[in-house]
Parts: sequence; C-alpha cells; structure tokens
Amino acid sequence: MKRPAITQTAISTGAFIVWVFALGEPFSSLSFYRPLYGSLLLIFCTAFVALLDPFAE
Repeated sequence: MKRPAITQTAISTGAFIVWVFALGEPFSSLSFYRPLYGSLLLIFCTAFVALLDPFAE
C-alpha cells in the first residue's frame, strides 16, 4: 500500500492559494492589497517550491 502524497498535496494547495492571490480579483477590494504583492509572492513561492523535495517525508 502506498503512502499518501502529503507533501505534494500541501504544495499544490499552497500554489493554488498563491495563484489566486496573484490574480488579484478576489482581493482587489481589500485595503492592503497591491498587485505588486501578488506578483512578488508568486515569484518567491515558485523559487521556494523548486527547492523542496516532494518525496522526502
């Protein structure tokens, strides 16, 4: 029996949240949101995820 893919699930869930934040539309009405924040977060998360080993649990 295979182990559940917990790391991959966490990475994909986090990536989806970052992607939605980078789109901006649901957050554009909030006072703290700036489009630059979403763009920078997307760049940093993409670079960070590349450093993770999804098979190390």
